[in-house]
Amino acid sequence: MDWRDDLDRWSYVWCAIKSEIMKPWTIGLARRKEKRDPDFKTDRLASAILEFPSGQSIFTCSTQAAFFQRMHFLGTSGRVEIEIPWNAPNDRPCRIFLGDVLGAAPKVEEFPVVDQYTIQGDEFSRAVRGERDVPVPLEDAIKNMAAIEAIFRAADSGKWEQPEKP
Repeated sequence: MDWRDDLDRWSYVWCAIKSEIMKPWTIGLARRKEKRDPDFKTDRLASAILEFPSGQSIFTCSTQAAFFQRMHFLGTSGRVEIEIPWNAPNDRPCRIFLGDVLGAAPKVEEFPVVDQYTIQGDEFSRAVRGERDVPVPLEDAIKNMAAIEAIFRAADSGKWEQPEKP
């Protein structure tokens, strides 16, 4: 099975990380360790360390470790937790938690119930009709793929890998 068969989940992980910390082509090295499900042929567990000139990003994702989703961003002076980052519930608001690094009770922000897939389709349709700019340029997708490919190369080689520039 080709890694591209599992691309949807990897895309979510990479876009979430990149959207917060990556400037174009500042990624240095990537590594991934994986365990594949014998039936589904997808990663049960994957982790990566991404090094940037300004710091690093470390993530772990799993398709079978727990029946919930979370994203945590930890910085030098604060943290953000996204309660349900990808499959927003259609029966209650989405919440994020903003806190300090010392563990004080976080500030909770709620966002109204939406169907994010409908919004994504509507915005894409508007871009195709020329009513708005494309929300995510093609160049971002190309750079995302270069980073994802480097993570998979690192898993195979056991070494740090540099994303290839298009």
